[in-house]
Amino acid sequence: MMRLIPGEAVGLYLVGSGVVPEGRTAGLLAWFGFCVAVVVLVRLYGTADHSAGKPPQPAAVSVSVVAFVVWVYAMGGPFEALGVAVPWVGSLLVCATSFIAPYVYRGEAMSEEDEARLWP
Repeated sequence: MMRLIPGEAVGLYLVGSGVVPEGRTAGLLAWFGFCVAVVVLVRLYGTADHSAGKPPQPAAVSVSVVAFVVWVYAMGGPFEALGVAVPWVGSLLVCATSFIAPYVYRGEAMSEEDEARLWP
């Protein structure tokens, strides 16, 4: 599951959510929203190849966002503060997301030129 989410976003969320005072649900929601935006931006940037003229990969961005939301839900976060977190549901969502993600998105096929650049 953690391979689907940019590490920068995970670290940012964990540190920031630890700073938000207890009982500040609006603060947790705002931080969660900011971190979702970070996941989107990092994956948009990371899946594009501007030098080769390739745009970002929307499927990869979507899978990362879903994985991040499921991961935060499983940990509780703002969902727990809102009273909608159910621990066993979070665990099942993590299992399902981890299982389904590789079938939803397998990555883009590499061209022979790209492969030659990686494996000279």
